Amino acid sequence: MSAQQPSSLAVSPSRSFPAFAFRFTRLTEGAVLFAVALAVYLSTAIIIVLQMHLIVGDALSRVGNAYYVLFSRDPHLAAIGFVWNPLPSLLVMPLLPFRVIWPALAADGFAGCIVSALAMSAAVYQFRGSMADWGIPRVTGVILTLLFALHPMAIQYGANGDSEALFLLFLIVTARYLSRWLESRSIGALVVAAIALALAYLTRYEAAAVAAGVSALVASISYVRARGFRASRLREAAADALIVASPFALTFILWAFASWVIVGNPFEQFSSVYGTASQLQAGSVVTDLPLSRSALVMGQILGLEPFLLALVVAAVARAIATKDIRV
Repeated sequence: MSAQQPSSLAVSPSRSFPAFAFRFTRLTEGAVLFAVALAVYLSTAIIIVLQMHLIVGDALSRVGNAYYVLFSRDPHLAAIGFVWNPLPSLLVMPLLPFRVIWPALAADGFAGCIVSALAMSAAVYQFRGSMADWGIPRVTGVILTLLFALHPMAIQYGANGDSEALFLLFLIVTARYLSRWLESRSIGALVVAAIALALAYLTRYEAAAVAAGVSALVASISYVRARGFRASRLREAAADALIVASPFALTFILWAFASWVIVGNPFEQFSSVYGTASQLQAGSVVTDLPLSRSALVMGQILGLEPFLLALVVAAVARAIATKDIRV
């Protein structure tokens, strides 16, 4: 017995060490990618905002909303406004007191650039985590992550202080944990995806379309996976859909209710002259193109991602071939 003990003790560390080393390497790798991306985005922000003075109006507006809450003649939380979603401005607020040291944080809206750079860097981190979750080989995963991080639009949105970077972060988190749920049926993963959807709505109103699509997908997959009679399968599908949709629905209702109580309209983005609907109407007048709005939007999307349709076809083909719905 005593002669066998040293061999068992010697074998145990050798078996456990590779798993520990893999976890440590992956964590360090993600942290390095985050740091590199953050340096790129902040450097770009310094060049385009502080040196070239190319400041996005919407980004400056979100910093302004945060500024009004803290430093206007009547500081109060409702001064954040109800045309834009509140989360980007709320995240900017902790940085604004430091404007006494660095005025550019408020004057040039650079506080928003810091938030967008952090958000896009976090999106890069989550993207790399998704590659690991899906079993993509390490080198391939790093290359794909770098291609995403260094995409011209990723750099632009990571540096300009607008809300797209934060929105993209929450979409990637939603996709990553929805993928985990599709693989393992983990309720915890579905809850994370649900919270990410709610935060996405607090960032941009387009999240409503995403929430509708995700809820429909979850309900459909749950119904197909469930066993038993039709009534029990419908209950299980409704329960899963309720889990993923509830945080979004609560966020939607509370934000609309607050807007209605304070300014008299639950959807200022549609009724205000500064809202999205007014801007889209003005944009359609300015462009004056013989195209429908949907055709114009599709042309813009394909201009940014010309291989999008080919990728969708390839993804569907692979999903069918491998029977892996995560694709």
